[in-house]
Amino acid sequence: MGRDKAALELGGEPLVRRIARAVSQAAAPVVVVAAPDQQLVELPADVAVTRDAVAHEGPLMGVATG
Repeated sequence: MGRDKAALELGGEPLVRRIARAVSQAAAPVVVVAAPDQQLVELPADVAVTRDAVAHEGPLMGVATG
């Protein structure tokens, strides 16, 4: 895709923030897993952020990290 999918806007809001907000209405805790060097937009205070131990290992590594 060539750009950070988490920062894409949907309805005027970054995708990662929109998804975290929606998920928090149904589950807790909400954990966002990011690449080691990935910049994230500001997220709600109740959303935890953790980083992949190894970069570029794909979504399954993100699930394991989360």
